[in-house]
Amino acid sequence: MFRVIYGVLLDRLPFREPSRLVQIWEAHPALPQLQATVPDFRDWQEQAHSFDEIAAHTLAAMDQIMLLGEGEPEVLHGANATDNLFSTLGIQPIVGRAFTAEEDRGKAHVTVISESLWRRKFGADPKIVGRRIRLAPESFTVVGVVSQQQTFPHWADLWIPFSLLEDQLQTRRKFHPLEVIARLRAGVSAAQAQTEMQSVTQRLAQTYPDTDGNESAQVIPLEITQITGEVGPSLLLVCAAVGLVLLIACANLAHLRLVRSAENSTEARAMAHARGRRQAALPDQ
Repeated sequence: MFRVIYGVLLDRLPFREPSRLVQIWEAHPALPQLQATVPDFRDWQEQAHSFDEIAAHTLAAMDQIMLLGEGEPEVLHGANATDNLFSTLGIQPIVGRAFTAEEDRGKAHVTVISESLWRRKFGADPKIVGRRIRLAPESFTVVGVVSQQQTFPHWADLWIPFSLLEDQLQTRRKFHPLEVIARLRAGVSAAQAQTEMQSVTQRLAQTYPDTDGNESAQVIPLEITQITGEVGPSLLLVCAAVGLVLLIACANLAHLRLVRSAENSTEARAMAHARGRRQAALPDQ
């Protein structure tokens, strides 16, 4: 049980200074945690000053890509990611590099792949960087490989530039395709960032009342959303139950030891009394 609690509640995320990482969600009266629109995300980047960097990636449900030409075709989970996603998290690819801001702006057909995909489909080929792979219907050049321990989001097989998103997703505040990750500035708490983000979203609500009128923001430490998530309270309840059972067992053991000690003491007194009576019954020498 301790291993489970440690692994889920206590073990740290495998990123640089994970305590400074947060997720930023849009919040609506009916939906307290809602993914962000691309225009809102861009506004957050420009107007929020509590963060060193703000990055984003698309949802798992959006990005299923067919890998062709590498044995049997396989459906992969891809993520359109901002060029600063890996630097925000503090991830350094184990092979090659991440794609650059210039590649993102230029809509370059480049990709970073996960270590799992690299080993599974490419035999961990050390010459993978520069290789072109077919992600239907286009070809992409592999520029890097991310360690399995640092794959983020955890479901991603590969990452492609953010700029390759459909144009309507890039420009309209109607669609909410993004999960937003940010790194707090040194000395800034999540609560302080939350206060600033409330001000930012209030300005956006006044500027875009039709789409942002009822929206605010939630700033939540990444350690909470990624490690504990919804299971944290349940695990703490289970931990408390296990602790209670252990306490009962210890109390029972202590009670048994006291009873045995009392029995031993009573038996010792009885034996001493019997010896005394036998000695008293002996004739004087």
